[in-house]
This record gives sequence, structure tokens and C-alpha cells, in this order.
Amino acid sequence: MATNVKILLKNPGMRTIDREITSSTLLHLMILLILGASLLFINLGSRPLEGSEGRWGEAAKEMLQSGNYIVPQINAMPYRDKPVGSYWLIVLASLPGGKVTEWSARLPTAAATLLSIFLLYIIARAFWDEKTAFLSALIFMTTFSLLRWSRTANADTLTIAGMLGSVYFFVKSRAHPEKGTWLYSFFIIAAVTSLMKGLLGFVLPSLAVFPYLLLKNRDIFFKKRFLFHLMAASIIGGGLFLIPFYLDYHATHSDMSLYLVFKENILRFFKPFDHKKSFFFYFYYIFITLSPWTLLLPFLIWSLKKHGLKKDEGVFFSALWFATLFTFFTLSGSKRGYYILPVIVPFSALLGFFISDTFSSTKHSRAELRTWFFPGTVCLLSGITLLFLLLFHPRFFAAYVPHWITPYLYTLMGCLFLAAVSIPMAYRQRLTRAFILLFAGFYLLQGITFDFIITADAKRDPFVPFCKKVNIATKGGKLAVFHSADQSTLYFYLNEPPPVACFYLPDLARDFLLFHRHSYLIVKGEDDLSRLRLLLKHFKIVLKEASNDPKAFLLITLPKKADLQGKKEKRP
Repeated sequence: MATNVKILLKNPGMRTIDREITSSTLLHLMILLILGASLLFINLGSRPLEGSEGRWGEAAKEMLQSGNYIVPQINAMPYRDKPVGSYWLIVLASLPGGKVTEWSARLPTAAATLLSIFLLYIIARAFWDEKTAFLSALIFMTTFSLLRWSRTANADTLTIAGMLGSVYFFVKSRAHPEKGTWLYSFFIIAAVTSLMKGLLGFVLPSLAVFPYLLLKNRDIFFKKRFLFHLMAASIIGGGLFLIPFYLDYHATHSDMSLYLVFKENILRFFKPFDHKKSFFFYFYYIFITLSPWTLLLPFLIWSLKKHGLKKDEGVFFSALWFATLFTFFTLSGSKRGYYILPVIVPFSALLGFFISDTFSSTKHSRAELRTWFFPGTVCLLSGITLLFLLLFHPRFFAAYVPHWITPYLYTLMGCLFLAAVSIPMAYRQRLTRAFILLFAGFYLLQGITFDFIITADAKRDPFVPFCKKVNIATKGGKLAVFHSADQSTLYFYLNEPPPVACFYLPDLARDFLLFHRHSYLIVKGEDDLSRLRLLLKHFKIVLKEASNDPKAFLLITLPKKADLQGKKEKRP
């Protein structure tokens, strides 16, 4: 209890979430709504689904068509790699239009990010003042990695929103956490979040809250009342999480969905079977995750060193939150760049606090600012030079610069230019102007990049026009696919009702063409086509994806004469 008294003395008049909502609070929320919506929703459905988005879109599409909302399916085959919650949200977003589209598939993730912006503002406001909360939310919404994944169909931003939702109920009751009633809301939201992408829904908010309680008020874990609520709430949350798995088992008599939760979460953490990276992977990838605000990391480190961690409750909570999340993801055996997205939340809160504190503090000595001014300027100029070479590359760079990355490089170079201009302004004590310039520049550059440049580039993708032509050309015929890789995006855009026949062996694909009249086969790339050439002497290319990619899709069939003669040929 002595520790709690110490905190209260250092935070006189402890702020709470329930304190009076002022006109400035409403103004901040309105500005965040307008800015966040413009970054997240403009041209959200203008790009075709790509990569893993196809799995979310196709699973939700087949749910809507079949009425089976318990077992996700892709091409009429069970797909249980992820829990059903994220598919339910896509189905819900698709109900007004009656079908799953690019817009409805991405709407839940974009809406979850918008909700996260509001939740971060409310949580930061509970620790600090409204200006600090507003700055934290602005930094959060203009983080490049967050925006990129918020405009795709996935479950990662849903996990972030759920994590913030659980933390919200703790922060709301942090003055008297020993009462324990907040734990029920905490674990219920964690259970719902876990139905989106697995056990992270329980783990992430627990990493934010329980280490903090252990360090600040460890006696709470010896109180019977708190332990009772903790056990009861965790049982309720766990039971709620298991309901869809019970329904799946009752319908199919298969426990595969629960096994895959174990495989994709626990086994992947301790004994990874894919996405194996170096232990230090996140030590350098964190700079990409936090960009473009990584540019202010020297300032953040300088501020942490100057203020310390224990002088402010919010700083201690956010720094510990960041440290526990980063440690957890670093210790995981399986690593991917977007796994670490949740660390953006505490980083934004910390950076928002120190920028706000700098605005309101007395003038800093020039000697202190020089410690990060000159190294920062040198790094920025070096980064600008490197990006200039990558964008307007000589021949020796050409083979290493993919075409799709160009819009991102332009955005990053623009951010570096802005920072190079802002740092001298900060050096001359014009800190408010420097931040306004930085935020406005980051907002405009990323808005233009995500809302327009990438969208315009994606519209030139020949994949969707190819699928539309396939739907017209194969109307009234039989269609199959010959390729061993995941083709969920292809199934999403085809009108052929599932299951679409899919062959992994060339002799089966050949037999399909030979023994079915008006049959068509989609082949991916010249490699698969050459495998068929060994078995088929004659075939006709009906359509070809308008791309120079050697893995472009083709639609083939047999000429009528070859079809008739093929049936007479002896099968090898």
C-alpha cells in the first residue's frame, strides 16, 4: 500500500477516465475522427485483394453463401488456421450489400484502427492531460506500418483494438484495482479478441497490466477478494472463448480447430515451424515498424534519460508496456514484421507525453539539444541520399529495387526531408511549429500514398480483369485450377461455385481436359504450363493475364478435334 501512496503523491488528483468531458475533448475527438477516417477509408475498396487477404475474403464469402458460420471454408474445404471471429465481422460488414467485396473485407480492420485511436486518446487522457492524449493519438494514426495493415483484410488491428479495450477497463479502475470487478470486462474483451486471431487476445493486455501491478502493488495478489475475481473472470473469459470450438466439434466431430489454436500460438512460440528469424530480428525491424516517428527516437531516449521512469505514473506504465511487448515478441521463435505492431501503442503514448512536456517546459539549453541535433541531421541526410539512389537508381541498384516498393520509398524520403527541415526549427526553440510541420507532412504524405498512389498503381493490376474474362469465357463450361499454391484470391474473384476442382498433379489436370466437354483449366505460369506440355500435345490458350510476370495466369482448353481424338488415345 505504501507504493500506492507514493504514486498518488506524485500524481496529485489522479485523473480518471470518468472525469468531465470538456469542449476541447469533443473537439479533439472530432478532429481525430475526421483525420483518421480520411486516412483509413478513402479508396479502401479500390484495390483488389492480394496475398493473405484472399483467405479472409474467400472464407467470409463462402460463409455468406453456405450459411455455415461455424467452420470457415476455402473452396468448400475446412480452413481452421484462424478462429472464426474475424470472418464473422467481414460477414457482418457484407450484409448490407449482400456479398463480400474488397470494401467489406477491409472495413473491420479499418474500423478497428479508428476505434484504437479513440481508445488510446481516452487512456492517455486518464494518465495525462488532453493535449498529451491528442498528440499521442495523432502519432499513433500516422505510423506507417499501422496504416499499411489497417487498409488490408487481416486480424492484426483487431487484436490491437481488443488489447486497448481490455487495458481501458484496467485504467478506468486503476485507483482501486484491488476491487477486482474490472477483471470481468478485461477478460471478456480478451476472449472476444482471441476469437479474432488466437490467444494473443489474452496475452497482450495481460502483458500490459499484470507486470505493472506486480511492480506497483504486488500485495494485491495476496488478497482473497482480488484472487477470487481473477479466477472467476478468467474462467468466464476462457469459457466464452471455447464456445465456437465446442460448436465446431459438435457439428463436425473434429477437434482440429482447437489443435490449430495450440499449433498457431503455443507451438509457434516455443517450437516454430515457419517464419524463423534471428533473435535480434526485431531489434532492427522496430525502426521500420515505428516509422516515420522513428526519426524522433533520439529525442525520446534523451527525454527518458532526463525525466526518468518513476517520476510519472503514465510514463512508467507505457515504458513497461512497451518493454514487456517487445520482450515477448523477441522471445517468440516465429517472427514476422507485422507481429510487433502492438508496440506502436505504448510508443505513441510515450512520444506524445514527452513532446507535450517539452512544449510546456522552460527553454532547453542549446548544449542539451546539440546531443541529438547533429547526429540526427547526419542520419537524415544519409537516409535521404540512400533513398535518392534507390528511387533514381543506377544500373547496379536496379535488380534490388522491386517495382511495388517505389511509392513507399517516395513517402519515406518525403518524411526525411520534413524531419531535416523540422530539426533546425526545434534547435531554434520553435518546437510547436516543428511538430505541426512534421505531423502535417506525415499526414499528407501517407494520405496521398495510401489513398491515391498505391490505389492507382493497384488498379493497373491485370489479375481482376483476367478473372472477369474467365467468368465470361467459361460460362456454361467446367472450370478447374492446376497449381499447388494457395489460390484463395483466385477463388474469391471467380463466379464458379465451390468447390472448384484443383489439381496438383499434371496427369490429373490432363485427364480433366480430355474427359470433360467444354472444360477449361487455369494454369499459373510457364512452369506449370510446361509440365502439361509433356502430357498434352495440343491445347489452346484462351486467355492470358496481361502481365510480363512468368507466373502470370493462363486459361487453356482443348481444341474440339483434339478433344475427340484425345479420348481415343491410350493413357500412359
